[in-house]
Amino acid sequence: MSHCAEPPFGVKLTVSEASTLKCPSTHVACDDGSRCIPTNYECDHDFDCDDHSDEKNCSGCELGKINCPNSPQCIWSENVCDGYPDCPDQSDELNCDSCSNSSLQYKCEHGMQCINLTSVCDGVADCDDESDEGIECGAMCGNKKCQSPSYCKPTPRYSVCICPGGHHRFEIGSKVFCQEVNECNSTDEPKCSHICVNEPPGSFTCSCRPGYVLLENKYCRVKAGVPEAQLVFETRDQIRSFSLESKNNVLIISVPHDIWDLAIGPLPQENVYWTDVKNHAVYGIPRSSVNATFQQSMVRINYGLLYPVGITIDWKANIMYIADSGRKELIACSPTGRTCTIIQKDLYKPRSLTIDPDTR
Repeated sequence: MSHCAEPPFGVKLTVSEASTLKCPSTHVACDDGSRCIPTNYECDHDFDCDDHSDEKNCSGCELGKINCPNSPQCIWSENVCDGYPDCPDQSDELNCDSCSNSSLQYKCEHGMQCINLTSVCDGVADCDDESDEGIECGAMCGNKKCQSPSYCKPTPRYSVCICPGGHHRFEIGSKVFCQEVNECNSTDEPKCSHICVNEPPGSFTCSCRPGYVLLENKYCRVKAGVPEAQLVFETRDQIRSFSLESKNNVLIISVPHDIWDLAIGPLPQENVYWTDVKNHAVYGIPRSSVNATFQQSMVRINYGLLYPVGITIDWKANIMYIADSGRKELIACSPTGRTCTIIQKDLYKPRSLTIDPDTR
């Protein structure tokens, strides 16, 4: 691959253009020479080159996992032919016979019937020919050694090391290993509404943020006595609040010019702020206001701004951030607007912005 200017990422070149393609040091060329992609796009389990060359010769799967047959996505080896598709194209469930996943299933002695390995030698016949039970069950684990936490599971014909609940099973050579499952990282439906803590194998605990109570060990609901949640929104020339339970829709203020963005400041003042591109300004008003007029609003910043289109407020630091599309800048100001600092310059049409709560 050649490392060396780059066409726009995602634009396919003609054959003649591809033959002279050079990439900057931070990018790599696809094998067919059609485009450059960032080097960190290689082996990221997603096809970025048309010829899929960015995902070849990759061994990016963690221990115990394998690539899907037709994609770079990694899945647990035990999930192949387990009756549930895990690959995007379901290719992990193709060309499977009834007992393809021998590590989890047991083939009855007569016919093609297959049962779950945990149902073998449990005192209850699950095979139609009852070949999953018998006196041989008691003798199969005599000399079998399994590495903890795996344990020996007998069958009438052989024994095998399996993993307890809450673990993935995988093999390296002749050895069986178990890796604990973190239920909180499940890609299926979230385990908890707010906070999930992984517990000893096979379990997890849910909890709620302050001001909420836990229901059914999963869902979080606002505590009784806490003011009902409200949405504050703008309708071009009005700012309104909507109560989620009582459904009350209240006018906070009417303004003569278009509102581009709004934000709410922290307690105790809890002011509502909005940007006004026509007046090149940021205004504010107490959140508790009802049917207020524009004359009652407070000018926060009305100098130095060109097109203030975006606004957000960091409640912990009590800092107002403004995206000015005209100045091509991000600006940090005190809520009073008395002091402001440019924190980023030369941006192409900055618009909306918000604070990432996970970093606060």
